[in-house]
Amino acid sequence: RCLSSLPTLNCLCDLVVLSFFVFFVLKSNLFSLVIIFSTSYGYFFLEVPHSSRDLNEIIRLSKPFIFTILLLSCDTKFLVSRVTQFAIPLSWLLVFIGFVQYFNIAGLGGFIGSLYAPPHHVANMVGSSHRIILVGSDPNVGAAIVLMFFLYNLFNSFINKSSSSKVLTFLMVILVLMTSSRTSFIALGLIITIFLFTSKSLKLLPKILFSFLIIFMIVMLYKQFSYIAIGFAVALQGENTSLLHRFEKWMVAWEFFLQSPIFGWGLAKASMETTVDGEYILLLRRFGAVGAFTISVLIFLMPFWKNKIKINSQKLLVLELTLKYYVIVIFFVMLTNSFFSGYQLFIPYVFLSVILYTERLKNV
Repeated sequence: RCLSSLPTLNCLCDLVVLSFFVFFVLKSNLFSLVIIFSTSYGYFFLEVPHSSRDLNEIIRLSKPFIFTILLLSCDTKFLVSRVTQFAIPLSWLLVFIGFVQYFNIAGLGGFIGSLYAPPHHVANMVGSSHRIILVGSDPNVGAAIVLMFFLYNLFNSFINKSSSSKVLTFLMVILVLMTSSRTSFIALGLIITIFLFTSKSLKLLPKILFSFLIIFMIVMLYKQFSYIAIGFAVALQGENTSLLHRFEKWMVAWEFFLQSPIFGWGLAKASMETTVDGEYILLLRRFGAVGAFTISVLIFLMPFWKNKIKINSQKLLVLELTLKYYVIVIFFVMLTNSFFSGYQLFIPYVFLSVILYTERLKNV
């Protein structure tokens, strides 16, 4: 929002996006069309109040797709080289931020978090829970970001034999524990399991050794992170307040979905909660069964565009495996948090997917 007579950076950004918006619709972008159709349907047939916040949301949700068009005109080989060049240094930076936040060294942890995260998450981080947020808006987003770096370093250590990536893989596991994100912790467990029993191109013995070292480290550190351990124990007893609160929100959203199950209510930000703590149910409420199915399928298929075309580059192979395994993370993130509509996680996913897609086309 503009808070003065002079436009802020956010407003300028939104104006630039708006200038491209008509072009996007003409290019039949399914994401944008679903959002616009359901929102218009809600206005015309369900008496949803009009709101400028809905237009603002449409603009913001269209940013990744404008980004896609720009990427398609870029030199993706150059972008791949830059991604691989900066991935390890950024991983070390993430580790540094994580440990500074967890131990709040010289008060820097709280200060760094306060630059981009809501006050209550910063307070929890420097308080008793010690749930670090890293560079995310909350601990769950931070954990999802870490898992992308975890996957990159995991596969880079096997394919390119990087010693730094081997160390960073274990450090990323510790960062996930420090976020105390239960959904990401489950995703991590499933990733390790699938990695152990698949990925036939990687040697079996190193995979077994690496996987069991990670599992051993998790077992040794698990009880040190009480938010995860106690949270799971209380959830099994049906007394986890966080989970119960989510159930209440899901029931409200589900009732709305049942009233308009095909096309949903649209964004409806003037009359409905924007936070549902679960993207699947939020997509159903907003866009109905048709829209939720379309958006979900498009999201999960991104890393598999032109999948039959083989990749010869080791750098690209690392990115390909990272994205394919990251689908597991997305599945769990969307159960209790936001991926597509959360602004922060979707753009890096689009970036890597488009690069991979473009590079595959070069091998046709």
